[in-house]
Amino acid sequence: MRLNNDLGTLEDPEVCYILTLVPTATATGGICTNDVGSDTDPCQGNTPTPNPTVTPTPPTLTDFGIEFEGTWSDAEKVEVLMAAIETGTALSSLRASSNLVEAFRTVLQETNSIGAWRSIVFSRATNSGAFCITNPTPNSSTQIASISCDTRVVMNLYTSVHEFGHIFSLRTGNVVMGSVSICNNEWLRGERGWGSGPGSRYSTPPTICAPQGQLFTDFQQNPAPYGTTGQANEETAADMFLNWVYRKLASGGFLNRDWRPHVTATPTGLPCSQTPGGCDDSAAGSGNARFNWMETVMDEIFAARNWNS
Repeated sequence: MRLNNDLGTLEDPEVCYILTLVPTATATGGICTNDVGSDTDPCQGNTPTPNPTVTPTPPTLTDFGIEFEGTWSDAEKVEVLMAAIETGTALSSLRASSNLVEAFRTVLQETNSIGAWRSIVFSRATNSGAFCITNPTPNSSTQIASISCDTRVVMNLYTSVHEFGHIFSLRTGNVVMGSVSICNNEWLRGERGWGSGPGSRYSTPPTICAPQGQLFTDFQQNPAPYGTTGQANEETAADMFLNWVYRKLASGGFLNRDWRPHVTATPTGLPCSQTPGGCDDSAAGSGNARFNWMETVMDEIFAARNWNS
């Protein structure tokens, strides 16, 4: 039996492009370029040309529209870039865009009247303490917000995402969760469910309703006490966003842990606030409750703003 191209037979093929030989040649991971071969050795001992590997170019601060004014170390800029990448990845999971940079910019920055993306500017200042202040810039056609950090602040990954959380809140309204069932029905952010803690110092004997000072950790960047109700809402919203991002990425964030000072750990008898890692709160599922609440709220916000279309 002869092939219709008259160049070989099924029993004695002489050319590499006989149709029955193509799967054998390409199965080696490349393309046979010598035009001769057989069923068992389609390239006659020659190494196939390897298929090219495309390496994606990692996004840059410029891609995210993030700018710096004042003195910032290269290490700090890397932390901000990684924070933008991880925030964009979490936001893209809600279908803001399959592209993490576009998801980040759609949700946090938006475009101006001529369709150009607005930027986020990190600047240095001399504040009353080692903290950052995030402010909207509504009168700017090129900038959505400024993040002004005291010169003593060393910017890291979690602080950066916390500040992005402030921008999210400025764009959407503060997203907070706490307890109103105690403390004379006054709202309290609480010491349960956070990705790290405790958030506050307490008197002895402890009174959960009266935190005495702040304890800063990765996932509680600005905990109680606060000067005003507005500050309490704003800082809790930013920390909720921070914890949501990392729980969404399965890299930290909300945990079923309890850091309340008036609850004791078993078997040590120590207060949960003094127990490394806090107390197990799996039965109540406090971390899951915070995350599930945020998931619902985020879905509602994205649907209302048409970010998930």
